[in-house]
Amino acid sequence: MLRAGWQYLSNSLRACRIHPYTMFGQRDISGVWGGEYTYDILEYQHAADTFTWTIKQGRRGRFAGSSIDQLGRRPAGLDARVRGARVRVLKVYDADPDRLYVLNTDGRTITATEYFSTPEWREYLESLAHAHGEQFPSDTISVERLARDAARASHRLEYEGRLVSADRMEGRWRIPESTLAWAQLPMPETSGVWRAERQG
Repeated sequence: MLRAGWQYLSNSLRACRIHPYTMFGQRDISGVWGGEYTYDILEYQHAADTFTWTIKQGRRGRFAGSSIDQLGRRPAGLDARVRGARVRVLKVYDADPDRLYVLNTDGRTITATEYFSTPEWREYLESLAHAHGEQFPSDTISVERLARDAARASHRLEYEGRLVSADRMEGRWRIPESTLAWAQLPMPETSGVWRAERQG
């Protein structure tokens, strides 16, 4: 009986273009959103990537959807939660290094395999290993394994922010610190700012 009553109320509110969760204090972020994110890292501050989120209402105030980043046309899945004006979005890319695209320091978008094959990246790992008293196994590890492990460590992005209005949200994003499995080296956190506006 309660379920039938809720379903009737929900359908009635939707017919009037009122979302039931909005009525009970839950904001509705379903729809198409366009936005951009930038990096805190100095080398990447010149580059801003734009994205399009398509979000659908889920159950119990949760949302799901998909994301496309414009620089690499990178598809990703979205899992979002809203509490009051607070928004949390988890964006998960494909962890295959040949399908995961990253932003190079020159502003180009290249695959993770290409990125982790660059001399600059290997020099960075060597300096990171040295800082932690480790030796980078440059002669014993393949580029493919390096790219695979690094891609697994960096394919999940966390967005946290707030709804500024019904059609705009903004906040900060981050890739949490993780560890490369083959050398137990910590991958530092990467972060930046983001904003998005409802397009439909």
